[in-house]
Amino acid sequence: YDDYTKMMKLDSDNPRAYFWRSIAIKDLLKDIAENPDDHQPKPEQRAKLVALYEDRQKNDVERYLSLETDHGCRAQMLRRNRRYAEAINECNIWLDDEPESTSAYETRAECYQALRKHDKAIADCTTWVSLAPNSAPAFMLRAQVSSHASISSA
Repeated sequence: YDDYTKMMKLDSDNPRAYFWRSIAIKDLLKDIAENPDDHQPKPEQRAKLVALYEDRQKNDVERYLSLETDHGCRAQMLRRNRRYAEAINECNIWLDDEPESTSAYETRAECYQALRKHDKAIADCTTWVSLAPNSAPAFMLRAQVSSHASISSA
């Protein structure tokens, strides 16, 4: 975490620094939530610290998005932060630029799945399978989405 902060002071226009620090902060927040007794400070101070880290992580994401020009990278960051509709928009632009990008179809399918838009997720998985017929993850995601779709409609 500290090294990312130092790097950002030296090169404040590097989007990767904001990306990786935001991931480091998310991991730290998850660890604090899962193992509160392993962390200092005391519980009454912990809430302030968590709020500070959450705010910093949000700011890092926004700064990253303002600097990053690659739509694939932007889509991944938005998906990681559960901003699915925005990530889908980035994937659409990504696919306009790279119509055979299996990563774009994967990311967009995951977003559609999270939004419970199963038909669209299955369509993206099917396109992904047609582009990469030996991709086990493509078949797995399509199976998972199909399973959730049938449960939802029952």
